[in-house]
Amino acid sequence: LLSRITEEVDAIEQRITELTQTLVNVDFRSGRYLQLQPQRIKHERLRSLENALRKLRSAALKDDQGESHYKALRDIVEILREAGQNRRQQGSRALLDPRHRLQFFVVEVDRQTGDRSPPRTGSQSGSGGEKELMASHILTASLSYALCPAEATCPLYGTVVLDEAFSKSSP
Repeated sequence: LLSRITEEVDAIEQRITELTQTLVNVDFRSGRYLQLQPQRIKHERLRSLENALRKLRSAALKDDQGESHYKALRDIVEILREAGQNRRQQGSRALLDPRHRLQFFVVEVDRQTGDRSPPRTGSQSGSGGEKELMASHILTASLSYALCPAEATCPLYGTVVLDEAFSKSSP
């Protein structure tokens, strides 16, 4: 179970890397493009599970007729059981769902110099319109990535995303 979740986190990171390569092909602003940077989250419950796993490995080597090994295994089962029973808690989600083990930042990159802006999260700096523009740009790149067959250089379909950020007064 735990290995499978780790593999899924790795697969998500790989897909984000491929999406980021799609973003390089399109300017966000003149001479600048966006990049997504995933970062793994280490929630306290995940740390507790990792500590319990280390204890399990250590206990397996003790010569006490399996008593330490049994107790360590019981602790792991209890951590997982509790997470399964409290699925709405953030810590439980981090243990059982690979999507809750990552967070993402957006960075603007200058094409000529390679200079990067400080990483932005969804609620930091910039106007609401700028954030909407970033979100629609990333959404469009995501759709392009999702709709483009592996052997093709462009997607099968074109998509345009319009909302109030693209009014007559919007540059």
